[in-house]
Amino acid sequence: GTANTPSDIMLKRSVGSGPGPDDYFPTEEEVERYHMWMKFDYHYDKKTSASGDWNIQCLDSAYLGSTWNALKKVLPMIKNGQKANFFPTRWFIAEEATAVPYPPGSKVTRSDGLSHAYSQGMASGIATLATGGRSFVGDQPTYDVSSDAWQKWHARRTGYVLAWRLATLKLHPPFLEVRPTSNVENDCLPYGTTPTPGTPGSATVRFLEPPQADVTIRIRVVDAVGQGEAVVISPRQIFFTKFNYSNTVQVYVVTSGRVEKGTAVEVFFVAVSEDEFVDGVSDAWKFTTTEQPPPTARPSTSFSTPAVPKNPTTSHPTLDSSSAASTHPTSVPSTAASFLPTTTDSSLPTADPTVDPHSAASTHPTAFPSTASSFMPTTTDSSLPSGTSSSTQPSGATSSIPSTGPSASPSSSLSITPSIASSSVPSTAATSTPTSDSTGPVSPRGYVFVPHTNEELSAKEVAPLLRAMYADPPSVEILLANEEHVPTFGPGSGLRSSQTIGAYTWVRDLNTNGGLFFWPSGSANAYFNPPYVHDRAQMLEHVQQGVVGYTTQSLVLHPETRLHHGGLLGQDLPEYVYQGVRLWASAAAGALPEKNAEVGRVLLVLPRVEDAGVVFGIAAQFKSLGVAVVPSGLAVDRLPAVLKNKSVGTGVIAKQILAAAEVGCLYSREKGVRFTDNGVLSGLLGNLTSTEIDDIMQAAHLVVEEGKSMADNPAEWASFLNVTLRDTGGASWFGLSKHRELRVETWGTQTERYIAAEYKHILPYGGMRESYLGNSKKSDSSPSLKGTANTPSDIMLKRSVGSGPGPDDYFPTEEEVERYHMWMKFDYHYDKKTSASGDWNIQCLDSAYLGSTWNALKKVLPMIKNGQKANFFPTRWFIAEEATAVPYPPGSKVTRSDGLSHAYSQGMASGIATLATGGRSFVGDQPTYDVSSDAWQKWHARRTGYVLAWRLATLKLHPPFLEVRPTSNVENDCLPYGTTPTPGTPGSATVRFLEPPQADVTIRIRVVDAVGQGEAVVISPRQIFFTKFNYSNTVQVYVVTSGRVEKGTAVEVFFVAVSEDEFVDGVSDAWKFTTTEQPPPTARPSTSFSTPAVPKNPTTSHPTLDSSSAASTHPTSVPSTAASFLPTTTDSSLPTADPTVDPHSAASTHPTAFPSTASSFMPTTTDSSLPSGTSSSTQPSGATSSIPSTGPSASPSSSLSITPSIASSSVPSTAATSTPTSDSTGPVSPRGYVFVPHTNEELSAKEVAPLLRAMYADPPSVEILLANEEHVPTFGPGSGLRSSQTIGAYTWVRDLNTNGGLFFWPSGSANAYFNPPYVHDRAQMLEHVQQGVAGYTTQ
Repeated sequence: GTANTPSDIMLKRSVGSGPGPDDYFPTEEEVERYHMWMKFDYHYDKKTSASGDWNIQCLDSAYLGSTWNALKKVLPMIKNGQKANFFPTRWFIAEEATAVPYPPGSKVTRSDGLSHAYSQGMASGIATLATGGRSFVGDQPTYDVSSDAWQKWHARRTGYVLAWRLATLKLHPPFLEVRPTSNVENDCLPYGTTPTPGTPGSATVRFLEPPQADVTIRIRVVDAVGQGEAVVISPRQIFFTKFNYSNTVQVYVVTSGRVEKGTAVEVFFVAVSEDEFVDGVSDAWKFTTTEQPPPTARPSTSFSTPAVPKNPTTSHPTLDSSSAASTHPTSVPSTAASFLPTTTDSSLPTADPTVDPHSAASTHPTAFPSTASSFMPTTTDSSLPSGTSSSTQPSGATSSIPSTGPSASPSSSLSITPSIASSSVPSTAATSTPTSDSTGPVSPRGYVFVPHTNEELSAKEVAPLLRAMYADPPSVEILLANEEHVPTFGPGSGLRSSQTIGAYTWVRDLNTNGGLFFWPSGSANAYFNPPYVHDRAQMLEHVQQGVVGYTTQSLVLHPETRLHHGGLLGQDLPEYVYQGVRLWASAAAGALPEKNAEVGRVLLVLPRVEDAGVVFGIAAQFKSLGVAVVPSGLAVDRLPAVLKNKSVGTGVIAKQILAAAEVGCLYSREKGVRFTDNGVLSGLLGNLTSTEIDDIMQAAHLVVEEGKSMADNPAEWASFLNVTLRDTGGASWFGLSKHRELRVETWGTQTERYIAAEYKHILPYGGMRESYLGNSKKSDSSPSLKGTANTPSDIMLKRSVGSGPGPDDYFPTEEEVERYHMWMKFDYHYDKKTSASGDWNIQCLDSAYLGSTWNALKKVLPMIKNGQKANFFPTRWFIAEEATAVPYPPGSKVTRSDGLSHAYSQGMASGIATLATGGRSFVGDQPTYDVSSDAWQKWHARRTGYVLAWRLATLKLHPPFLEVRPTSNVENDCLPYGTTPTPGTPGSATVRFLEPPQADVTIRIRVVDAVGQGEAVVISPRQIFFTKFNYSNTVQVYVVTSGRVEKGTAVEVFFVAVSEDEFVDGVSDAWKFTTTEQPPPTARPSTSFSTPAVPKNPTTSHPTLDSSSAASTHPTSVPSTAASFLPTTTDSSLPTADPTVDPHSAASTHPTAFPSTASSFMPTTTDSSLPSGTSSSTQPSGATSSIPSTGPSASPSSSLSITPSIASSSVPSTAATSTPTSDSTGPVSPRGYVFVPHTNEELSAKEVAPLLRAMYADPPSVEILLANEEHVPTFGPGSGLRSSQTIGAYTWVRDLNTNGGLFFWPSGSANAYFNPPYVHDRAQMLEHVQQGVAGYTTQ
């Protein structure tokens, strides 16, 4: 290298000899001729040793080892300014050789150097250091540990991971890969290039392994010396999730024609994420501009690109509207949309680049990886599968093609957005050219308004104002406005349904967002003349794609806070306002996975200040869907008194004030400044003076700035305004019928009895049984209640039919109210056996008179307000969710004679039971996917009912899917005194999740210590830890009579979830158990301990439980192959979590990190994308089943764990077997302590452990690792492990001095220097570390 063209790497071994070339210090002149003097410790041993025997004992030995070389040979050069760097050869070899069980004969070394695989691993790590963290790992080949390709790939990965860990001290590397298309040419794409699907771009971006949170890649040019104007980049922003991370995204860097040819441009790729290991990671590549266009075609140079932020935030930023773009992946990918970006006007920095700025096609990457990508490519290095695979994927990995048909895996979001089959432009899209020049439209984003029938304001009164303000009419559209014969939307008008029952035809209005959203395609049952033929798929595609030609998009939505038939829907029935917004927001986000949508993708208007509690509550709950508040109601409330008074009512002036406030907020929110050109609005706001318009714009700007000052955080904003957010439904709520028996009575006819009849089928899914008490005749003027004041029924089931003043409006007397727990109403569906599911009249969903929302408002709320314990499950809304989500085959009926079909009846029964029992699940296992099968239809309907019940009662986006079931739905006896939980035997209850939580969950199992209940039972385990990988494993919980209280004592056991998943945290269930026979007096145990009470406010951390009773059942990442998932036996007097036969003979009861063969890895994605074909498996398409592997796994984790798969769950030989000095209630020490021995000069473990043993008076509770092994060396200053290595005629004896040295020390006695020989068992040592001291709950 020269001073002008230095070498990047000067590679030089460090061998331990000197003062020759090993200690060479470059001169000042020489330092200028390289960028990095890269040193590595020499491995010494050459072709004599295979990898299994290679002397990794020399890892960190004094003189020659890795740490010695770093300290003695590299740091002096660094301190002397000689740009030295270091990659530790022996440490790298220890990581790789320990992690990968290479077959015998695979060499670490070859003649005069490392093997090809190990050389590639070294080269990979060194290159990662030299390039600031770039990845040179590449694609994972077909798993075959004996193949050259797989060994090289794995070694490259190990080198990359080690380099990141050494340089950053972080736990994981980011696995981000940014690659230019050419590693030779750096030219930008020529001026005028239109990115085209299938053509390579300038660079590609992807992740090699899944991030722990969503990631936005922001692509920028630092605007130095005109670089910001030199190129057009498309896309400017890419959004990755843990599902689509491996999709390769093309990035196009096109010469803009605004600067001279040959201008060098540095393009930065910056990651923004809540994943701490990815956030802030960046890469940069240089490109050079090419030929300019002819002068006549030269574009304007009026825009620039924002600089790369020095401190990127962890939120998903709103980019500069002139240059930023989003390429958010869709969860339900458009089948026609190519993953590659489509073409673009090269002067427009768009994210969804298009041929024409007003002819857009989807460029969203799909939410599911391509066929070549592994769904979970990595688990842990030490558990690679024992066999080879014919696939390019590791065992247990799943490959998911973006499905063109429905998917068998409905998401917990229960999205009813269909899979959009076309990426063509919806017919309502504007096709005219914007009024701006060729640099792009004036409006910074496209706005699509959802039409509505709000009494005060309609979209058609707002949209023209926004068009005028931006002087860009095509940027603002009203959904459906350009459709032929579409009805007029406004007060008292809109969609109308027509339904003929017998001789009478009902005509009904639709008044809510949900009504329009569910309105089916076609013209059947619609009431329009001339007929309006609806295309629902096209409408939803328009919502998802937005206005063509605009980079950033917003859907503007008005909540139905008032209805023309009376009532304050938002205040009285917030659940339907919430759900209406959820539907449209999910569609706008393209049914993305959670936390994917850009804030502001949905702009929710706050019409009046009194609606703030509902609107801010919606924005807080659905922030992950991109919902943000347009605070026009606040602006109106803060107008001068005279002008504010004019805004009252529904007259022209009032509407113009509301409309002006809305567009003023929209403009200020986008531009950051107040709109001042009031002249363009004067003609549209003819009843307002220029001063009044100015006052409105000023008020709008001020409230928008107020929100920005709180980062548009709706909860914080509401708190500032002293507004209470709604967190429960108005007509739907959770009851407390948490018994094993659900007592049901009905008042009605066949419909009620059909629903009640399904309880005997569905209640066992939730650990309950049905007791049907009987029916009261519909024609009776009052019910003949079957429940009594002493034994009330849990549910009194009664339809709401819209007729009165007969039984439909019946108000129970005070005496009758005591005879039931819940008066459960549901809106009657009316249409009976005449219609199949595809044609069922879901237009009647929320119609005035008879529909769901009307019934809730008119028939249920009055009973609730009168204290009559009424509850409501909306039949029509449920049918709309289910019939829209599931493409049932023709002939599948929603109804049958005199009632709902079996499947829909089960769905109704499921939702009603969930409400009655406080949120319990009655969904059960997902059957083999077959949409035409009775079993699958019933399962899906039960799931829909469960999800809908949770959403209505809690207003949350997702249900928890927690299932806690007693083993018996009849007997509630505790297990007998002395019972020892045994693998394979049923416990008292089971716990699992039906669908994966969004974060780890701890289930804390407790008894409230009332009237001695805390002493009545012994519970094992007391704590269970679930992840998104082991969530579906069923964990047995044992509730054993303790013998400390009288027989027959009733004990209520609580199961409380603690998690950072907001939809799971704080969720609980409770089951009662009764103690059985006491032991003989001589065997009766002490009653000296109690159980902590259930916390009122469970924290989201993983708590440390009371040591005398709490236990952890955290699953292991590397499961013990011999350990049963079921807990082992236990001394019944000890409330341990890892229960064992003897308190000092422990075996592992950790649930494995991978689900069993019957569990789907990802059981659900979205209801609307069910696979088009049937499956012979019980798993959905794309799901994976993972048995805890007895061999290694092909999927190393990003943690690069080198802990082997422990083959035995027996007690390590160092475990103490003596009985603790305490009584039979358990050891005195609150936990077991295992000390790792070390050679620290100052202190050794053997000098500390005896003190702790004495303090607890419990010697077995404290152990020193390896201390009891035969011939183990003495650990202490100047002693410990020693290696011996013979090279030629010379034998080197070296000491090991670090934790890494002991950790990597291999099994056996080869190359060890001890007399008598010490035979090391590394697997046993690591198992001891994992299991801890036998018989102690906490470790």
